Amino acid sequence: MRAVQVRPEVDLSNDRSAERYGRALVQTLPRDAIILHFGTPREWQYRIVFEYYFQVTLGQRLDVESLQVDARELSTAADNHADTHGMPPTFARVFATGRPVYMYEALTQVEPFVNITWEGELFRVTPKRGRPSNFAVRTP
Repeated sequence: MRAVQVRPEVDLSNDRSAERYGRALVQTLPRDAIILHFGTPREWQYRIVFEYYFQVTLGQRLDVESLQVDARELSTAADNHADTHGMPPTFARVFATGRPVYMYEALTQVEPFVNITWEGELFRVTPKRGRPSNFAVRTP
């Protein structure tokens, strides 16, 4: 029987970058952080490492919450969110908690209402200046 031979240039068995990434998040994310995600293919590679391996499988950093943002919130005009000062409802609710908010990927669609800065291994998200920090979120 012949064994399968893997070419060295495609052999990733010694690649530990995903493990380093996940450990960096475990060690550096503030307590009770929220990570927003939008369902993009690029985000998946980051989410699978942190959320599915480090949180679900290893049971680490269960205080960090992952929250999917419905892309339809971002595609509507800011005027449609007058009750939250032009902020899409999910963002308004998240900022109202006072918890630190992050994203795996910096999306241009969110730039009109948030500041995005690189912090560690993620993008930190804060409300733009001039927008109230205590967003009134209406619930039915």
